[in-house]
Amino acid sequence: MDSENTPSGPAPRKLASLGDLVGDVLAPGPAPGRLFGLADLDAATGGLQPGRLTLLAAAPGTGGSLLALAAARHTALIQGSPVLYAAAGLTTDVATRWIIAAEAGVDLRTLRAAALTGPEREAAEKAGERLSQARDRMLFDDGTGLTASHRGDRPLRPGPGPDRRGPPAPHARSAHPALR
Repeated sequence: MDSENTPSGPAPRKLASLGDLVGDVLAPGPAPGRLFGLADLDAATGGLQPGRLTLLAAAPGTGGSLLALAAARHTALIQGSPVLYAAAGLTTDVATRWIIAAEAGVDLRTLRAAALTGPEREAAEKAGERLSQARDRMLFDDGTGLTASHRGDRPLRPGPGPDRRGPPAPHARSAHPALR
């Protein structure tokens, strides 16, 4: 278990017995994580775990960005929790089209080609209206124009040792006011 800091220093470590841990794991009810919204993946992973960074990595063109987008869509639109979707693989235009197609139940290629039938167009517009209501639950950063100073990275300093990074850039911060 993680210890928390107190004004007088770190809190004492809390130890758990195996018996308590087994009881927690076998307790009835869903796993504590946020679900991806993909049944097989949720069953295999237990979802996204609170307080843990989840990094999805995949070779280009294998669907890693779409997997992350599916999880972000489910978390923001189904579970109602705020999400920052930051990926270098999909532009915001592609991600938005994918979400509209998924929400409206229309073919992404048909939406992209602007070849929707009347009923499909109506479904897409209704989905767009619903999605507009959730505007603050899902924020996007597609990485366009991202530089090391935007991310707060520091250039490596030459020389031995585990920490070869210079001081943080004092001006590095998010461009979005909610994330500052």
